[in-house]
Amino acid sequence: MNKIECDVKVELPDLRHYMYYHKYMRPTGFIELIAGLLCLVFGIYNYAKIDTDYQPFMIFLIFFGFYFLIFLPLNTFFTAFKQFTLNPTYKNTYHYLFDKKGMTISLEDDSATLEWKDFYRVLDNKRSIVVYISRYNANIIPKRELGEKVDALKALLRANLPARKVRGL
Repeated sequence: MNKIECDVKVELPDLRHYMYYHKYMRPTGFIELIAGLLCLVFGIYNYAKIDTDYQPFMIFLIFFGFYFLIFLPLNTFFTAFKQFTLNPTYKNTYHYLFDKKGMTISLEDDSATLEWKDFYRVLDNKRSIVVYISRYNANIIPKRELGEKVDALKALLRANLPARKVRGL
């Protein structure tokens, strides 16, 4: 298939999934989770066993465990909500056209074309296909919006992009 068109509206769960994936699939996100688990387990396990001089340190470790495992994921959750509600672009439906030239995104009267050579990376995860324009800017295309065009879009992306720019397709 040489041309694929779809209309996409990103919903809050799509944005939230993207933000969690973007954060926790990087080494820093993984380190946060491991550090949180280690702090929590070590702090709770040793709180009662260690001399009272070290108990404030164990409380400190337990606090950091909760910080990494509870606060930071909740912060990402509410950041996604804030970004979704304050950014008017999420209220609109975008029209995507994938063809021989690349990807054209249209919204009402405006449109922009990104050539295949200018794609930073394309990522396929459980809920969406994410087209990165730069390291931190991406277009989220939920698979539920694509319907049966998902496999055709994956094939088109694999055919037009080098293997190093395609992940999970």
